[in-house]
Amino acid sequence: MEMLNWLNANFYRKKPDKTIARRAIRHLKKLEKTQLFSPELSQMRAAEGRWYESLIYEMLLELTETTGKVKYVVRKGADAPFPPIEIKLGQNGIFYSNRGDINIRGNGQDIAEFDIVFVDYMDRICFCEIVTSASDLKDMEAEVHYKKKLLSYLYAQAVVPFVLFSSVDISRSSIMKRLMRETESTLIVTPTCEELKNVLHRVSIRGVPRKPVDNSRLIGIEK
Repeated sequence: MEMLNWLNANFYRKKPDKTIARRAIRHLKKLEKTQLFSPELSQMRAAEGRWYESLIYEMLLELTETTGKVKYVVRKGADAPFPPIEIKLGQNGIFYSNRGDINIRGNGQDIAEFDIVFVDYMDRICFCEIVTSASDLKDMEAEVHYKKKLLSYLYAQAVVPFVLFSSVDISRSSIMKRLMRETESTLIVTPTCEELKNVLHRVSIRGVPRKPVDNSRLIGIEK
């Protein structure tokens, strides 16, 4: 739990500024960028969810530069190679989707998607899930157990550390209480999407190309 405790403490202290909030926009598609400030609530919430996931990825990547607790973050979004390997019958393992999401395939079918994957100081594969609404918890418990088993099998790991990031306080949920009692699991509650987005304005989305960054702490899925 040493690494997870460190992450928890440092994420609570870290307040994203305009620079990192804007950097997260590079992972969004062109339409999603415009919808981030859409008057249509459903469109805005969907775009906010993608942006929030990208923001957590950028914050985690920035934090790795200050510690040895997290060795690497697996590339995703704009940092993933493009075009990805095409889906083919018989494929097994971990692959990228067209938009840079991290998927596990079984016989050419996507059977699991991971919001964020990273490697800790013990060289263990760890994963994060991102939620922006309490309604996202409906199938969370079964989904987390399934993904832990998949990674445990693929990487021969007895324990797969897990982090759940949420922009709403779900700590009192019975599902969360059960999940957090499990070995190497933690919940990190951040400010809401609305609060985090306050550092941005509609003009902030301009001039942010979907380009990968060069960072020694980023690795590809093949590693």
